[in-house]
Amino acid sequence: MGSSIIKFVTEGALFGGVRNYVWLAALAIGAAIVFTIITIADNAVEDTLDTAKDAGKAEAVAEGHETTLEQTGAANEAGNEVRDDRGNARYNECVRSVAQSHRAYCERYRQDEHLPD
Repeated sequence: MGSSIIKFVTEGALFGGVRNYVWLAALAIGAAIVFTIITIADNAVEDTLDTAKDAGKAEAVAEGHETTLEQTGAANEAGNEVRDDRGNARYNECVRSVAQSHRAYCERYRQDEHLPD
């Protein structure tokens, strides 16, 4: 069987006198071209998907940072409000956080003597 394949490749002529090895070489070149085209297309699709994933990750990180900054700003505003000596925010915060028996300690923060306890 092995010798019949070699004989077919080296001696035979499939169509119009063109040797079989020429046809096989053309078939191999065609297969290589098709493989190369498929590989290039596959790589292009993978690159596009990777770029989209990276963009999605970047957007999620940016949104997370924005949320963190908003929360930090809100916390700073609340802290500033508690530390504000112009109103009763410090008194109110002290009353909320101290035990009932120790509320007298909060009186030093009270600005308006007419506030209910």
